[in-house]
Amino acid sequence: LFEKIGRLDKAEEWHKKVIELAQHPGAYNQLGLICRKTGRISEAIEYMLKTVSLKDDSGVSGGWDNLAVFLMDFGCIEEGIELSRTIADEVQNDSNLHSNFLFRLHYSPNLNRQALFEEHKKWGQRYAPISMARVVHSNTVDPERKLRIGYISPDFKRHVVNRYFEPLLDSHNRDVVEVYGYGNVECPDPTTSRLQKKFDCYRNIRDVNDDAVARTIEQDRIDILIDLAGHTRNNCLLVLARKPAPVQATYLGYYDTTGMEAVDYLLTDCLTIPPESQKYYTEQLACLPGGIVCYTPPENAPVATLPPAVKNGHVTFGAFTNTWRLNRRVLQVWSEILKLTPNARLLLGFNGGDDDKVQDHYLSHFEKLGVCREAITINGRKPYVEYLKEYANVDIALDTFPENGGTTTLDA
Repeated sequence: LFEKIGRLDKAEEWHKKVIELAQHPGAYNQLGLICRKTGRISEAIEYMLKTVSLKDDSGVSGGWDNLAVFLMDFGCIEEGIELSRTIADEVQNDSNLHSNFLFRLHYSPNLNRQALFEEHKKWGQRYAPISMARVVHSNTVDPERKLRIGYISPDFKRHVVNRYFEPLLDSHNRDVVEVYGYGNVECPDPTTSRLQKKFDCYRNIRDVNDDAVARTIEQDRIDILIDLAGHTRNNCLLVLARKPAPVQATYLGYYDTTGMEAVDYLLTDCLTIPPESQKYYTEQLACLPGGIVCYTPPENAPVATLPPAVKNGHVTFGAFTNTWRLNRRVLQVWSEILKLTPNARLLLGFNGGDDDKVQDHYLSHFEKLGVCREAITINGRKPYVEYLKEYANVDIALDTFPENGGTTTLDA
C-alpha cells in the first residue's frame, strides 16, 4: 500500500522486514522494482537475481521479465531483448509477456522491419485470432445522430500520452460526437480525475475481465473504438480482439502495428509512417493531414538561452532519454561525432545515471571507442522542470536510432 501511494521509502523498509523473516521472492521482486524507480539499477538487478533463484519454474516468468527490463536499464540492450524473446517463446499463454517482448524489440540495434512485423503477426495469431471478433453490431445507421467515440487506455493518469491526448479530448466537437473513456488505470491520480470529467461518459474497467469490458462497449453502442496503448503495459488489446465496435483503430501510445486483424486502422501521418510502409501493418494506415500529435509546450518551461558554447569555448552535445535507446551503434556514432569536434563534451541524462556501476558501464564503453571519460557527464533523472533547464547546458541535442525520441525530442 505504501508503494501504491508513492511512499517508496516506507515500502522499501517494510519489504526488508519481510525478508528478515523469510526469503520471500515477492518481497525481493518488489525491492527490485523500488530500486529501479529510485534509479538504483545495479541494486535492482541483484534483487531480481535473488527473486528468480528462489521461485520454482511455475512462477518464475514475471521475475525473469523484470530482470530483462533491468538489464536494458543497465545498458545491456541485446541481452535484455534476447531474455524477453526466450520468455515469450516459453510462456505461450501470457499475452502481456509477449507484448513486452514486442515493445522491447524496437530497441534492437539490428532491427529488421520485416522480422518485427512477423513477430507482431505471430502475437495476433496466437492471442487474438479473427475468429474471436464479433461480426454483427446493433449500432443504428443514422447520419443525423452523434457518433459515439470510445477511447480505451491504461494511461488516463499522469503519463506522457496525455500530453497529446488531452488537447484532442478538449477539442472534440461535442455537437457531432459523444466521447466515452474506458480506463484500465492501475493507480488513479489527479490527472485521472480531471480527464474523467472531460468525457461524456467514463468507465473504470480495471480488474474487469475482457469479455465483460467488450459487452459494456457493445451496450454503449460505441461506433469507433480507439486504443491508445498498443503493446505497452496494461494494454487492452484482447478487448479489441472481440471487436465490440464496428470500427476500431489504434493511435498515439504505440507507433507500430498491433498485428491484429480486428483493428481496422492505425492513425498516423505520411511523415511518421510513409504510405509505402503499408506492407508492415495489419491495419489500414489512416494518414491525417497536418501531423498526428498536438504537442503543447509546458507552461513552466524555462526561457531559451544563448548556446553554452559562447561562454564555454567548446560544443556540448546532449541527450536526455531512455537508456534502452543507447545501443552500441548509437554510442559508436556519437563517439565519432565527439572525436571529429575539437574539445567537444557530451551531457547524458537518464534514470539510473546516478548509479556508479551504470556510469562506469557507459564511460568504459566510450573509452573503448576512443573518447576519454572526462568528455562525458552523466546525470540521473531529474524533476521535470529541472530536466528542461538542463537544455540550457546543451548546444546540440542528439537523437537515437533505430528507436528515436518522441516527447524528449519535442521538449528539446
